[in-house]
Amino acid sequence: MGLFARYDGRPPIVLTYVDNKQNTEGDPGTHPGMNFGAANAKRHLIACVGVIGDLPSSCTIGGVTATRHVEVESPFGSCRSIIYSALVPTGTSGSVTLNGADGSSSVALYSAINLISGLAYDTDSDSGLSPLSMSVDVPQKGFLLATAYRSTTTAGQTASWTGLTTVDLNLRFDGLLHSAGQYIATSALTRSVGVTLTGNNAFSCAAASFR
Repeated sequence: MGLFARYDGRPPIVLTYVDNKQNTEGDPGTHPGMNFGAANAKRHLIACVGVIGDLPSSCTIGGVTATRHVEVESPFGSCRSIIYSALVPTGTSGSVTLNGADGSSSVALYSAINLISGLAYDTDSDSGLSPLSMSVDVPQKGFLLATAYRSTTTAGQTASWTGLTTVDLNLRFDGLLHSAGQYIATSALTRSVGVTLTGNNAFSCAAASFR
């Protein structure tokens, strides 16, 4: 046998950033008509969520009850960053609903096809004053998603990330800022991720890795 990596029989993960939506109407935080991407029997939808208000009692994605992998609240107010996921094999669009959110919310949505497990491999979070930092173990051929959320009155403000391959969302709406992005791993490693915003308002960030 030659010196080749052994094929483990698993197809590669296909990760796609598919949509984002915002809601300012309170409980429930409903985000209708979100793009889910192509239907697939092995498709998980992963929602990187920001909420100003109460911790949602549950989340559904395309009508499927989602698993909450990580959640953090800023120490000076209810500014939350949360990551949910659900196996949603059918449909190309639908709603992401945050029951009990009771405040403004935002969703950055990803499609991940061919995950070995629907459970997060590792998670981390941080909150307080900028800058914030996290450290997450990422498996070989896996990926990391990170999200940050805050209340801000600074026009045009965006989040500045370190440690991500791509920043998919940097959106200010209704006095709020939601940012999300990804890191793709070719080998197993511990990844440091940082996020910086100007100003003194507290905010929160969370990250989770999958394979």
